[in-house]
Amino acid sequence: MNAVAYSALEYDLVVVLRDGNPTACGKPHAGDGTDTHFADVEGWIFAGNAATAKGSRVVAVGVGRALKGLRGST
Repeated sequence: MNAVAYSALEYDLVVVLRDGNPTACGKPHAGDGTDTHFADVEGWIFAGNAATAKGSRVVAVGVGRALKGLRGST
């Protein structure tokens, strides 16, 4: 999402496919990949806010096994 925020191009819509909470952020990536930390969530919030500040609409879609048991999932 940072790539969208800092791109010279303008995007009307950004679709984010996620399998759960963010488990890494930054460059180089920080985080162990299994646990979500405050900095991981803050990184994604910052990136999303930066993208929407440029006029992009952000739509997040949850995918993966973590969704099992939710209404309508199999």
